[in-house]
Amino acid sequence: MPVLTRVSVSRAYYPMCLTHFPKGDEPTGPNGKRESFQEMVEKMDQNIGELVAALDKFGLRENTLILFTTDNGSPTSVTSRMGDRDVQGGKAKLTDAGTHVPLIASWPRSTPAGTTCEDLIDFTDFMPTLAEIAGADLPAVKLDGTSFALQLQGKKGTPREWIYTEFSGKSWARTKPWKLYRDGRLYDMKHDPQEKAPVAERAASAAIRSKLQSILNDLQEEKGDK
Repeated sequence: MPVLTRVSVSRAYYPMCLTHFPKGDEPTGPNGKRESFQEMVEKMDQNIGELVAALDKFGLRENTLILFTTDNGSPTSVTSRMGDRDVQGGKAKLTDAGTHVPLIASWPRSTPAGTTCEDLIDFTDFMPTLAEIAGADLPAVKLDGTSFALQLQGKKGTPREWIYTEFSGKSWARTKPWKLYRDGRLYDMKHDPQEKAPVAERAASAAIRSKLQSILNDLQEEKGDK
């Protein structure tokens, strides 16, 4: 007779205010001064460390998936280091400095340590990913997301071809190497990641422009924009 087992799945969403510069009458740091960006990063790191330590203490770390990410880039007044180059923050901008954010996954039982995945990931991908990992059914509605559960396990998976971002009435659609804004600007992100010069019209880029424009048009129709 088969033995039935129940899988218990717990989940937590921790939206830290760190790192974030206070505005107006929001609380300030010690001595009435706003804490520096470095101090906030250090405090954020401490908070995450305490969460990980608690998982270790209760024997849950090995089979717990931790996903760390952020909703936008750093303020423009902050310059960070990425590899061997300086990166000025791009919060509220649609450049990579504002929209290409960290996504760090730690899952000792399943995720190979020290690996990097270059696939495009969108926030809409989180629901189908977590549902697949937990063995949960998705709602019976159209979803824009694509699961990256297999990539978290070091496998190829089914990477998405494009992603879309919209902010303050502006938007773009992009593949890994190409990015098209709704206003018609096309960038070669492989050779011009800082978007210094839009690609001039030429036959070599016509096909990708047409593809990305079609995506933007379809999304506009779905939203009912005119």
